[in-house]
Amino acid sequence: MPSDRRFIVITVPVSAGFPAVEKAVSYWAAEQECTWEFGNVYDENDDVLDWVAELGLSP
Repeated sequence: MPSDRRFIVITVPVSAGFPAVEKAVSYWAAEQECTWEFGNVYDENDDVLDWVAELGLSP
């Protein structure tokens, strides 16, 4: 992998809630001048995955 292609993976319990995760990670990403996205939440068509919908959560 090229040295300019770096990434970090963060695992957070769903009980923390999507808004809390989004706020914390967005703050960090802005300081690092980078982008981020949720993983294992959306399918290839950007639809929410079943497990998220079944829990009544929305990112």
